[in-house]
Amino acid sequence: MDAAAGEFNAAERLLRRAVKLSPEFAEARLHLGRVLAEQEQHKDALLELTRALSLIKNQDLQYFGQLFAGRSAAALGQIPAARAAFERAAALRPAAQSPLLALSQLAYARGNTDEAAVWLARVAELPSLENDDPWWFYNTTVGRFFQLSHQEIVEDLRKEMPR
Repeated sequence: MDAAAGEFNAAERLLRRAVKLSPEFAEARLHLGRVLAEQEQHKDALLELTRALSLIKNQDLQYFGQLFAGRSAAALGQIPAARAAFERAAALRPAAQSPLLALSQLAYARGNTDEAAVWLARVAELPSLENDDPWWFYNTTVGRFFQLSHQEIVEDLRKEMPR
């Protein structure tokens, strides 16, 4: 087992524990869905992501969830669902590149190169390619949001934890 697989297994175990302890903890479900998708368990990932998306209010988390759900739906061959998820992500963040690139890839994979080119052209038309897409920060932050105060992080999480 390589290091990444070991980390995903540990993350899955811890996130499942968090969800078991607090079934309405939507953010834990979101990240569990992502971890499952990274392990190619797309059916289980989509179940967790669908549940998380039904609970999440935060726009950035909704955005991530739509991207993750789109990826898993595409992997399962559920092309209309994948497209709808990527389009929802694009609607949440109109200046973001990631959902447009995903839609282009989805079209290309189906052999529709004209549609793929249209989506890529939309990426090229965006006003900026920096800091407009939350995806660029998903793997580089210490948590959901980078904040100066650890106390603020704790307070934010407490507010969102189901009781």
